Amino acid sequence: MKKKVAVLLGLVVLLCGMKNLQVEATSSEDGIPKVNFSQRATQWQPNVIDISSYQKASDIDFKKWKEQGIEAVVIKLTEGMEDDAPYYSPEAKEQISKATAAGLKVNFYHFSWMNSVENAKAEADWFTKIANQYNVPKDSVMALDLENSVLTTDPLALTNQANAFFDRMIENGYPKIDMYASLSWYGTRFYTEQLRTKNYWVAYWADEKPEILTGMWQFASDYQLEGYDGMLDANIDFTGYYTK
Repeated sequence: MKKKVAVLLGLVVLLCGMKNLQVEATSSEDGIPKVNFSQRATQWQPNVIDISSYQKASDIDFKKWKEQGIEAVVIKLTEGMEDDAPYYSPEAKEQISKATAAGLKVNFYHFSWMNSVENAKAEADWFTKIANQYNVPKDSVMALDLENSVLTTDPLALTNQANAFFDRMIENGYPKIDMYASLSWYGTRFYTEQLRTKNYWVAYWADEKPEILTGMWQFASDYQLEGYDGMLDANIDFTGYYTK
């Protein structure tokens, strides 16, 4: 019986290793080994976590995150524009309060639906309105999230819309701007070199850093940390833009 358990455990460990997972064996009260699956093995350790309303503030222990090397969070604040199905995260206020109390720097992102320069400006105003209501620090990074399938496929048009959003945010008193998008969008869905921001928050879920200039890299969407029972978006801030 013990031999069979050992063989089976060995096979599980081997298979999990092939899937790039970490495996920890423990024993139950009856002495039978059990396997606990933790986050995937990676050489990278995040210093920034981005969250939305899916990660409820009441479920997060931000102090434990701080103890594990997390320096900052990026909180989803808004989506769309005020005149067209406006959305703001119902969790954001408490997330801000708890993250700040834990000593983490807070930053924010806006999920875009824009389809014109005027829409872009209106979305920036909506983002700003909620930020002001929550007394968001002016040195917070205010990122534009471009991943929506409804966004234009014309690179020049999307670049102009993004820059209109950035310009309005700066006018509204938030000078630290950034772009969030997947690696495949950089240089294809918009003209990267023409963007107002030069930091670039790149989503690329892999074990190798993107081969483009990257200010912050979102390397996983399934990361796990003590202090939250679930999967998280994990990022590395290479420039200090989000953490300083």
